[in-house]
Amino acid sequence: MNNRRNKYIDILKSKHLDAILIHGKSNKKYIGALSGSGVYVLVTQNKLCQIMDGRYINAAIEETSGFDNHVYEQGTSYIDCMASILGKNKTIGVEDNLILAKDFINLQSHGFNVILLNNELELARKVKTIQEIDNVKRACQITDE
Repeated sequence: MNNRRNKYIDILKSKHLDAILIHGKSNKKYIGALSGSGVYVLVTQNKLCQIMDGRYINAAIEETSGFDNHVYEQGTSYIDCMASILGKNKTIGVEDNLILAKDFINLQSHGFNVILLNNELELARKVKTIQEIDNVKRACQITDE
């Protein structure tokens, strides 16, 4: 899992970002986060955070590891929580095909410089490690039997 997380950290560094905000189900699952619609993942150089509404906290504790878990209070948004984690005047990357216009504007109003990521996260998922390749080979052998 660390190799997968490091791929996202490499993107963060290459794009000169302070953080990457992930909301896409596939991208969240890839790094071992909860995939529910009320969960956002924040990747920084030093930590991984799951930002969620209260419905997900038990699952986050029981089913994931390596994340700082943050619950945003009712009446606030994940962006408020994100701002308290990162501070202001930070540059963040977001998935361009998943960010809502209202969230983009809200991020900017919280002082974030928002950079749209095209397919960088998806491309990182395409490159497989030796272990992942071996797992695919093993799965093919099982289905051939």
